[in-house]
Amino acid sequence: MMRVEPLAALKPVNTVIAAGRTFRWFLDETVDGSASIAMRLKEKGIRTEPLDRLDANAFDACAIITEKTITVKKPFVCLRPKNLFVGIGCKRGTSQELVQSAFTAALAQAGAYPYQVASLASVDAKADEKGLLDFAGSMHLPIHFYKAEELKKIAEEYHLESSKFVEKTIGVGNVCQSAALMESMKGKTLLPKTKFVSATVAIALGLSGSSALDRAMKKK
Repeated sequence: MMRVEPLAALKPVNTVIAAGRTFRWFLDETVDGSASIAMRLKEKGIRTEPLDRLDANAFDACAIITEKTITVKKPFVCLRPKNLFVGIGCKRGTSQELVQSAFTAALAQAGAYPYQVASLASVDAKADEKGLLDFAGSMHLPIHFYKAEELKKIAEEYHLESSKFVEKTIGVGNVCQSAALMESMKGKTLLPKTKFVSATVAIALGLSGSSALDRAMKKK
């Protein structure tokens, strides 16, 4: 899944494609996981060119995969990779506002933006946590809950900082970071377990940008 912008440009871009005119894909190689993105596009028969070869005289419309602000004189769309996965742990009864505050602060610490987040994750003991569920709904983000045993294996594999009290209570001593790694399919930790008021947050980078890209390309 990628965020497409500007949405208003989709119609003129599709018009160019439908007319069989020249349409090109450009990939910003500074995007995390760019090599994997290029490989997946190639498997779908799409060849990408480096962003530094962008020349408006060589095409009628284009798609650009980048996190940068780009301006092109021809019809174009930018695809913003959603390759971040956020793990959240919270105390029982934590409000939506406190979860939101922790999420926002965590992204700021990681130098990331909300549009980059693909999904949220936590432990199944929090599956009925209203503040967490309401927050996910307000952000229009899917949230997945993992069994404590699954997260404990991740915590042990990565030697994550763990709380004995939390482990005794719900079965795993590090919810947020193990959940973020689980959700990202064992990606790269961007922000380790970080404590906020009534909540802990961790952020992982999906190494391939993968399932998101697959879903986006199925719509092509």
